This record gives sequence, structure tokens and C-alpha cells, in this order.
Amino acid sequence: MILMARSSLSLRRRSHRPAIMIGAVGLVALMTGAAAPAAASTTPVPVSSLTMTGSTTTIAVDRVYRRGQVQWINHVINTRLLGLDGCQGTRTKAQWDGKTYRTTVRTVCADGPDRAETVARGLGKDRPWYRISVIRVPLVGFGLLVKLPAGNDQAVPAALAALPTGSFTFTDGDDVSLNYVGQGVTQAQLDAAVAAFAKALDVPVSAVEVTPLTV
Repeated sequence: MILMARSSLSLRRRSHRPAIMIGAVGLVALMTGAAAPAAASTTPVPVSSLTMTGSTTTIAVDRVYRRGQVQWINHVINTRLLGLDGCQGTRTKAQWDGKTYRTTVRTVCADGPDRAETVARGLGKDRPWYRISVIRVPLVGFGLLVKLPAGNDQAVPAALAALPTGSFTFTDGDDVSLNYVGQGVTQAQLDAAVAAFAKALDVPVSAVEVTPLTV
């Protein structure tokens, strides 16, 4: 499955079960397992049952005067903070004013934020001239699935149009399924996304399975 960051994603046909990965730049798998699909029902799935926690790590390094230093810091951060097993992360483009380097890494892991935080703090211990801060970010993560032999390329965009697409958003989908992780999802937005997904696939809302993205 092709994984993309934020609201852009590539669609692939003929999915028969919920994908269990969410995606971002780097195409790193987040999970190796998912909860059992929720039973089809006309009762909305509570958004409170779909919560996850991610982490945002900000890095600043002073006395950076050459582009070679910027490239090396990028390499160190990519190697140490991205690509953790069972996690998905993305890094913002580095900002450099000729003296100070700054970037932000956003990470979500299947087993919670502890490992990503430990790795970030370990980097700060190894390189004390890196100024590193880590904060936890409340998220909502879920999968949508309709059990059809084939769908269309309208369902995923229709559902995403009802959901927040901020800086901490990961999406992944095909023609009959969508996985989403993002901030600030309300019950009304979740319900609207499920309804839009169902409408685009010409099925009742009760045919859409909502799956928590948990191990």
C-alpha cells in the first residue's frame, strides 16, 4: 500500500480488510496489528474510543554557520528520530538563518509516545548542544472499511473533506478503506466522514466499519 503524508494519498483497488498502517514521508509502517473491526451498526462509534497520543519534538542548534553542518544535523535527526520500529514520523524542512538550525519532528507510535520521547531525550544527552524539547499531542486514529470487491476514487477524498488536515495528520487509503490520524477530531466530524464515505460508495452508513488504530 502506498503511504503518503497529510491529505494526499495514493489509491489502490481491491482491498478486502482494513489496512493496519498509517503513512507519512518515508513510507515507514506504523503497526503490525490492529484491533478487530467494529461491528456494523447504525450507532455512531464514540470518538473518545479512538484516541491516540503522539509527540512533537523541536530541535534547535546554535553556531551552525555552514550548509555542510545543516546537512549533517539533518542526517543525525533522520537517523535517530525517524524510522523507529512500530512508529511513524515526519520532519519539517529545516530552518537556518546562517547561525541557528531549527526543525520539528512529529511522531506517533502504536504503543504510545514513550519510546519516541526516550529516543529524543537520548539524542539530547548524547549531543547536549542540541536544544531539544518534547511535548505530547492528543490524537484521534481510526480506519474506515466497506467490504466491497471494488470501490472508487471518490470515497477517501469525500471522507477527508470532513476531517481536520493540520500539521499532525497522517492518511493512507485505497478505494474501499481509509486510515486517518489527526488532531481535534470531533464527534460530528467523525460522523460526517463516515457518512460521506458511505455515500461515495453507495452503501448505508451501517456498512462502514470503524476500526481503532491500536495494537
